[in-house]
Amino acid sequence: MEVSTAYVAVGTSHGFVLVFDLRQVMKSCLRTNDYLGSVSALTIKRDNSRLLCGYSRGGVTLWNLQSGELIKTFTELHSPNTTVLHLKFMSDNNFGALSDSSGSVYMLDFRGNHIDSQCIFSGSRGEVLVIEPLIIPEHSKGGDIQNFSHICLLSMATVTKVIALTLRPAINVHFTQLLKAKGTTLPLICWQFVMVQMTADARVIDPVLSFARQNTIYFFQASYKSATRLAFTPLMQISVGYVMQSIVWLNSRTIVTIDDTEKMHVLDVKSEEELEVIQIDTIEMVYGSAHFKSLENGQNVSLAMSAAAERACYHSTCVSNATLSNNNSSNLLILGVSSVHLFAIRSWAERIDLLVDENKYTEALALCLSFYKNTAKAVIGLSGKKTEKREMIAQKLIEVLDKYVNQTLTALCPEKGRIEVLVEHYRHLIPTSIHYCLAVENNYQMLNQLFDKFSDDSIAKTIFLDALESYVLNGELRSLSPIIAKELTLHYEQKKWFHTFESIVTHLEITSLDIHHVMTVCRKHCLFDAIIYIYNQAFDDYMTPFEELIRKLEVFIGNGQQLSDKDIELGNKLMVYMSCLLRGLSFPNNQTIGTEKKTILVRDILSRISKPSDPNSEKKTILVRDILSRISKPSDPNSGYNNPFEDKDYPNLRTLLHFNTKQFLEILLNAFEGFDTENNYPNLRTLLHFNTKQFLEILLNAFEGFDTENSFLTDQKQKIVDILIQIMIEKMGFDEKEISCLFIFIAKLLSDKRNTVGIKKSLLDEIIEKLFISEDRKCSEEREHVLLELLQSKVGHTLDELEILRMAQNEQRLSKFENTFALQYKTILRNSFKCF
Repeated sequence: MEVSTAYVAVGTSHGFVLVFDLRQVMKSCLRTNDYLGSVSALTIKRDNSRLLCGYSRGGVTLWNLQSGELIKTFTELHSPNTTVLHLKFMSDNNFGALSDSSGSVYMLDFRGNHIDSQCIFSGSRGEVLVIEPLIIPEHSKGGDIQNFSHICLLSMATVTKVIALTLRPAINVHFTQLLKAKGTTLPLICWQFVMVQMTADARVIDPVLSFARQNTIYFFQASYKSATRLAFTPLMQISVGYVMQSIVWLNSRTIVTIDDTEKMHVLDVKSEEELEVIQIDTIEMVYGSAHFKSLENGQNVSLAMSAAAERACYHSTCVSNATLSNNNSSNLLILGVSSVHLFAIRSWAERIDLLVDENKYTEALALCLSFYKNTAKAVIGLSGKKTEKREMIAQKLIEVLDKYVNQTLTALCPEKGRIEVLVEHYRHLIPTSIHYCLAVENNYQMLNQLFDKFSDDSIAKTIFLDALESYVLNGELRSLSPIIAKELTLHYEQKKWFHTFESIVTHLEITSLDIHHVMTVCRKHCLFDAIIYIYNQAFDDYMTPFEELIRKLEVFIGNGQQLSDKDIELGNKLMVYMSCLLRGLSFPNNQTIGTEKKTILVRDILSRISKPSDPNSEKKTILVRDILSRISKPSDPNSGYNNPFEDKDYPNLRTLLHFNTKQFLEILLNAFEGFDTENNYPNLRTLLHFNTKQFLEILLNAFEGFDTENSFLTDQKQKIVDILIQIMIEKMGFDEKEISCLFIFIAKLLSDKRNTVGIKKSLLDEIIEKLFISEDRKCSEEREHVLLELLQSKVGHTLDELEILRMAQNEQRLSKFENTFALQYKTILRNSFKCF
């Protein structure tokens, strides 16, 4: 059998050739007057004008396919008394190839009025069992593909090896490969143009030579270098669990093999996955055993040829509509004893429709999704841009999903039985529907339709809302219609699952929420994550929730009682929220905030942290400072003012005392009582008292990200450090452990190469001393590390190194520091020893 773009030709055992068009209409029945034996080989010219026919007794005939007339009969094109096994037109129709039962191969030249033949391979060197030329598809365009059409590339397989050679412009062998297997198995060859990924950005379309024997398929890429030079590169090999007797390409991704039990296997080449197996023994495939044994010529063939003849079916499988594309497929025709069978891969839509017709909706939806995600195998009929293909598939998936839901709510819905049966039915239907609905983009309309379908039944509605939870919380479903979002929040409010309620609120877009309802529930049940989220996203307000939380925490700490678990949870939430703002992250989802917005938030949060108890306290302090400085001003001998107390110290003070001592002292007393130095900076004190170490670490991380060229931020950093020193060191109310945390915090700031903070020398000496002798053993390693960094910084160069070394040697609990310090300061040690 032979197939072209217009005809199907079938040769018979009585020497007839039946020619059909593609509509299965027989166009002609060809037979010579001379009996040449049974038809053993056929080939059709690419323009469908000529048919070349080989016979079991060795003759070859040339026919005009348009008129059905015999043009000429040839009897001397190959070895006498041998059967023609293969006839092939090359890509250049002026040339062809022939092989016979002696194992020899001949090049045929159709130029001129005669066919000239030339032996290019002698069977005495090993019998050739199969030949296959590289045919260039007619719709291919230029480039390297067309280069192959002028060199007439032919592959052939002997009993032991595969050979690839060119017939034009000269006969050259370009590739050989050993192919050993059992003698009763057939060597198989086929070609296919495939897009090969060369690098991450470069792809080429090259012919791939596929050859197989027994249970292994080999793939080699043929690359055109010049008319006289081709390169063959091994790509891969596939091993199967059966003995093959036929192999063909259907498209650039799919291969079909037929095994020795007449089962057809469809394989995806890239994944090596077997997609389908079809039993075709009822076709009764035609075998060419009599031709390979050359029975009509006295069976004068080698033992190897005779052994291979048992399973020879090279001409019983043909491929039509050869294609370069993996979006279309060739048709596979198989010749049976009394019929021809056509096989084709169904298009992607036909495959889905078939499953729907069989009521296999979940399988159909899974197949739709595999097409959508580009994971399906042997995909036929999908072409165009990626976005266009995905849109087509999405529409098909929604169509199938709609049918599935309608069917399962009507015809497939259980009508009788216990309520548990209906619940189980819905638990299978609804999550499946939601899964496939959300698997495609722009799915909100379909999701609304699903909700409308299920909301009429209270059981179905509950299961639907429960099923949405996981998709919302894992971020797959950020936007819901306000109706569904309202029902979802009401659902969890009624179940009193407030933690889930809060998580759902913070994972939905703010436009989906009923803000009044959500805020009412959140304030009633202290769902601070959701409150912060709504303030931030709906009102672009980041400071109000901070103020609310810190006021609550201030009250809890001000009670003087041990904090409850809820109080600690609120305090930790405040710490995390503040940390997120200082790092430019949204709360609670840690999304990055824009640079400009971050700068504003950092400024605002630091202002709130360092906010004094009295908004006017700074002005008040300046005024009081000025008036007190003038009251306590010493005398000025150069003033020239005639003051009765000018020969005394502090004339202003003396004047006021002499005028009315009692009234003046009462005024001073009232002024001093107005300074609440212990309770100033309430926000800062609240955060420090809640968790000193955590709060200072948050500040430190924020300061490290500051732009040193931003004068406001550097000034704010210095201001906060000054306030911390004032309220923690100069005043009372903090224990040694908390003060130690402050010293570590300041030391880390000073160690930074970009440090802009300044402190008094006396305080620096105190910090170093306290870090050495602190009783807090839990953070000894941290103190040691901080001290080393401080001494190695710019600040360390201003310190008395011998005094520091003495403290390190006297403090036994920091022996590791002493060793490290001694290694880094060998010069100091040597100098100190000289003193003794």
